[in-house]
Amino acid sequence: MTMCKSCSSLESKRYGEENRVRRTLYRHGMTVGQYDEILSVQGGGCAICGTTDPGGQNGRFCVDHDHSTGRIRGLLCNMCNWGLGQFRDDVELMTSAIRYLEGTRGA
Repeated sequence: MTMCKSCSSLESKRYGEENRVRRTLYRHGMTVGQYDEILSVQGGGCAICGTTDPGGQNGRFCVDHDHSTGRIRGLLCNMCNWGLGQFRDDVELMTSAIRYLEGTRGA
């Protein structure tokens, strides 16, 4: 089957994105089915904030994992994933930020 240039480009983008998603999941040792199951268990949204809009460029939730063990913790929206990364997954640093925010309310 021959396609016009614009249809061929759209087809390439669609399958390119699907393959990119599969490669990302493969890197984490998961299948698309496992991803979908985790998302279902999380109620269809981010494990932290609950949004159903993942944000980001690919429109998929980020696979959050423990960097030292590789264990998958859940699926996060782009903003929550970015936030955890900014705090370097450091619980003490995040706790300190929470204390800071609580101490400055109404100031």
